[in-house]
Amino acid sequence: MEYIIGKLEAIKRDPEKDRNLEGLRLNWYRASVLLSGYSGGGRIAKEKEMSNILIAKMNMVVEHTRYYDKLNKEIDSRSSFSELSIFRAQCADIFNILLSGKFDQCRHWSVFLNIWEQGMRIVHKQVWHEYREVGGWVLKKAGDYIAGAVSIIESAIQRENGILGNYEKLRLQYNPEYVLQRQMRGQGKSLEDQPGSESQFFGAQTEDVKPFSIFKRRLQEAAKGFTEVDSIIVFNKRLYPNAYLYDALRDFFKIQMRKLLEKDEYNIVRPTEYMARLQNLFNCISDIDAVVSIDLIKMTRELMYWQMHDSFVGSIGTAVGVPEDKSLKPTKESQNKLIHTIMKYYMHFLHNSMQRMVYSPIYGGFCDVVINKSQTQAEDYFSPSELTALCRIIGPQGVRVIDTECHKKASRQLLKIVEIYEENEKVLRRCDIENFYGLRQWQAVVSSIKHYDDLVSIAIGLGSILLFRKTCWPLV
Repeated sequence: MEYIIGKLEAIKRDPEKDRNLEGLRLNWYRASVLLSGYSGGGRIAKEKEMSNILIAKMNMVVEHTRYYDKLNKEIDSRSSFSELSIFRAQCADIFNILLSGKFDQCRHWSVFLNIWEQGMRIVHKQVWHEYREVGGWVLKKAGDYIAGAVSIIESAIQRENGILGNYEKLRLQYNPEYVLQRQMRGQGKSLEDQPGSESQFFGAQTEDVKPFSIFKRRLQEAAKGFTEVDSIIVFNKRLYPNAYLYDALRDFFKIQMRKLLEKDEYNIVRPTEYMARLQNLFNCISDIDAVVSIDLIKMTRELMYWQMHDSFVGSIGTAVGVPEDKSLKPTKESQNKLIHTIMKYYMHFLHNSMQRMVYSPIYGGFCDVVINKSQTQAEDYFSPSELTALCRIIGPQGVRVIDTECHKKASRQLLKIVEIYEENEKVLRRCDIENFYGLRQWQAVVSSIKHYDDLVSIAIGLGSILLFRKTCWPLV
């Protein structure tokens, strides 16, 4: 105790001097053991009470001496999250509240990764089975929390009245077609008002777009969290959250591109509408790309190219239908890209609409001969503006995929025509070409041709295919 008293008096005389107080702490530990022993704190009640007071005060003094000569170590121990890994359920509850955006703190989700990064410090490596078991679930927890952060971004984009839906509302607000529809319904201001007033937000429209800024902020705050942690080491494995984000967003945008293309179970949206929807999706990508350190714009370009590229039809500048690599084998994924969905729909439309739509060289596209409101109109997909939008979306490689299918379909149509010609070979050989002209001669020949109606139908279909192919290439 004399040593302790001497040290404390020296500190009182010169508190600014650097000292190592480890000896003081060790002496107190020995003294406290003696005082806590049987009859060590005194024999009578008053002595024991004084000993308890002394122990309480000295424990506080010893605790504070660590802040004097071991401040760095104390900061490290106090700022560690290692012991929080024990409270998995409580951490999950707090993280789930953060995911819901209730407190608008999405940016700080990366703090939870430190819990799982430091969680292995409480496990001794010599106890291998425990070290491996704890390391397994700690690694899984880290992956789940990163996936949870990605879900904040995905939810903000695709949820009802989310960012994607609000970009669509903003587009419709100034779209001339929808402005005119609002005017006809009496929901907009008069066109004689000040310029631009027809697209002004008012009333319920203002309330509808209020969540837009909330969701956009939540998306960018969650994305900023990925910039604050480059990598972490969990269970001797280095994890890169930005790589998780890149892969997850690539899969997410791939799914969204297909969803935006589909109108219902059997139809796709018009190319101009799909282009507008893609623009809304690209706006969401730009919002994320503005705050993260990964190149999402390049990823989007590569994803669009991959969705419109088919290795089995060859590259631009090579023979049509020749695969890029003869060793390629078709897979379910390689045969189920966006370009295949678009190509099949257009080929199916051409096949089923041969009798009710024709090509107009003046119009520069296909149009319906007879309008049937219960059926899809040809102008919705084959007008010049729609075909231009189609070619802008699918690009030269996508046009090549459609062109290859047109070649195949045209060759099948030609084979059918050849079969009909072969069946009518005797009739055709008896025709006098020099005296063929005239209505009577024509009717005489036509009436004797077998499968005449099929021949006309096939010829119209062949012409539609070739004209569709001819129209697409100049638009690329």
